Amino acid sequence: GDNPDEAHPPLILGEYVRVAIQGRTLDNVFRIPRTALRDNARIWIARNDETLQIREVIPLWRDTDHVLLQEGLAPGERLIISDLPAAVDGMAIREPTDTPQHSVTPEDPHPNTPTRPGSAQQP
Repeated sequence: GDNPDEAHPPLILGEYVRVAIQGRTLDNVFRIPRTALRDNARIWIARNDETLQIREVIPLWRDTDHVLLQEGLAPGERLIISDLPAAVDGMAIREPTDTPQHSVTPEDPHPNTPTRPGSAQQP
């Protein structure tokens, strides 16, 4: 008949279903590790003069492992992903000598550094 409920049987409590959720495409976004987002609204950047910059950001989307940002980060900048005790804007910092440097680049596939894909799907 004309009743749309006839085509789809009702869901049963506790039953598993497979769904597809459509979302909009986000262009020119950075995907960063969730742990790099501080206080849900800040990121830490290593300046060229080896000082810390604390920057306010507005996340577009987040899941358990990653955050998508559209502003507040630029290609080539160094996002700090490790913890710093008592972080203060402008404080002197240094990179560990046993860790290779990673900066924000569109091509960098390293999972612990920001990446800038051409687009990302937002649920």
